[in-house]
Amino acid sequence: MINDSKVFLGNEYLPNAPVKCTIGTYRVSAFAPSQFAEDSTAAVLIFGYIHNPDVLISPAYWLTLLQQPAPMLVAALDQLNGAYNLLVLNKVNNSISVVTDRLGGQRMYYWSTQEGIWLSPSLTGLANIANFGHGTPTNFSVPAVMELLNYRWLSGTTTPFADINKLPHAAVCQLSPGSSIHTLVRYGILPEARAGVTDESLQVHADRVHQLLLANIRASVRPGDRVAVLLSGGVDSSILLGICCDLNLNVVAITPQHEGHHNPELETAKTFAAELGVEHRIIAVEEADVARHYADVVELLGVPPRCHSAVSLLILLRQLKGSFDKILYGEGADTLFGSKAVKHFALRFKKNQRLKKVFRYIPYWPWLFKVLPLPYKLRHLLQFDALNEAIAVNQIVLQEPLKASLNDRLVLDKELIKAGLNVSNVTVDTYERALLQLKQIIFSSSVINHFYELESLAADNSIQLISPFVCQPVMAYAASLSDTSYFGIESVKPVLRKIGERYFTPSLMYLPKYGFPVPHSNWLKGPLATWGREATVFFSCPIEYLADEEFAWCIIGLYLLAKRNHILPLRLFEIDGGVDVPSG
Repeated sequence: MINDSKVFLGNEYLPNAPVKCTIGTYRVSAFAPSQFAEDSTAAVLIFGYIHNPDVLISPAYWLTLLQQPAPMLVAALDQLNGAYNLLVLNKVNNSISVVTDRLGGQRMYYWSTQEGIWLSPSLTGLANIANFGHGTPTNFSVPAVMELLNYRWLSGTTTPFADINKLPHAAVCQLSPGSSIHTLVRYGILPEARAGVTDESLQVHADRVHQLLLANIRASVRPGDRVAVLLSGGVDSSILLGICCDLNLNVVAITPQHEGHHNPELETAKTFAAELGVEHRIIAVEEADVARHYADVVELLGVPPRCHSAVSLLILLRQLKGSFDKILYGEGADTLFGSKAVKHFALRFKKNQRLKKVFRYIPYWPWLFKVLPLPYKLRHLLQFDALNEAIAVNQIVLQEPLKASLNDRLVLDKELIKAGLNVSNVTVDTYERALLQLKQIIFSSSVINHFYELESLAADNSIQLISPFVCQPVMAYAASLSDTSYFGIESVKPVLRKIGERYFTPSLMYLPKYGFPVPHSNWLKGPLATWGREATVFFSCPIEYLADEEFAWCIIGLYLLAKRNHILPLRLFEIDGGVDVPSG
């Protein structure tokens, strides 16, 4: 109850903060809200930005909406766009509700004690407040560290800082001091397929998706905005660039070029820009800048960067600061319109189902399965579990000795991870539901994490991130696509490639795509190497484990986080005579 407790936003103690609204005898302010509204019943504060007219900044509207039955509330929240968290302070019953960002681009962290609740969109800022409150150095959260070292994302509500938690994205939560956060509903789950749409021709699908993307970008960009498109040389970014030209926007294509590293897509990106007659800026990423910017990324995010491109993007964005208002990014398109990982999963799921039908007619087959020396692939297919396989899509492939040592020292709670993912609770009993669940898990883990990283880096440079593929109309249409329209025959994302034929020669759209590799291996051996060696001491870790690049990338980030925030060493391993021995 606000009347009986202290509530903090950012580093401001609200009762003593400058007056913006009053709840009982308490005066309420906010830490860097982008919008604020108050009436006699409530106050509403928005953290982040709204680039579509998709939300009413009316306290009465939000009070009414939050009292609606769950299906109606979820339907309304699914229409939200932009990147923001919304805080509702109810003056009638003195409650606090938070509606968190659908895509996780903006996060809200909290530190709760018996004295009150501190809320902040900045993890490192809140960690400083919590440290001052404790008066002593803090510890790493062991579950969060374990998850970071095993997966490409951090799910649920944990953070690397002990006692500081994260509100889940795409959720409505209620807060009260001294108690756990209560999540009322989750929203933003990918819609199921709609009947009567999947049998359309590829051209019809392409035309409809093209119109939806046009509408989203038109609504997201104001007249006069200076727009940058991150042009990788792939399908998604080239389509966004073409649509910007269709709309006659003030647009420039942007591509990073890494020192001493060949990028197989750079020439393709140049060709895309040239065919449209668009200015193309190629921004150099010098190796000498990498260490400083890696440390800055860790400080801005409050966690190690999980995407290798985060350092390059920060260098790029800092050079764009002041020259652009919006930056368009094609994240999410793979999951929605065609992913090789999803295609591989679908093939294995179907094989598993066929094998089970065959084995069903063999007497005592569960017993035989245990005792017979079946080939590895066959045994693996029979053990296929849709949910575990979906989670494993984003698991880091660690070397076996390292993986075994980690698992001996720290146990990873997979059930907790599953509970933290924003997925539907339907039973995965059919091929269609299994595929939808996989897409949801990818979306609520790696895609959401990527949004958070790029959104945070862009916001720090006063540039708004626009992600046209993940607006609700586009997502709803993508969910309706049949396997043929999703997987394609030879190339995935056939619908998007068909859209690309509007702007580019077909031969260009159907070139093999290699991604946009970042030379993080070189960085780990060069500018980040010293921090890597220091990290092995801090975590009592065999230096040989730095040969595992994914482990090294994350452990260096955790070490820098500890250095900047007075976190005590965490002994992941005990080393005896140079031999790694799992510590007890």
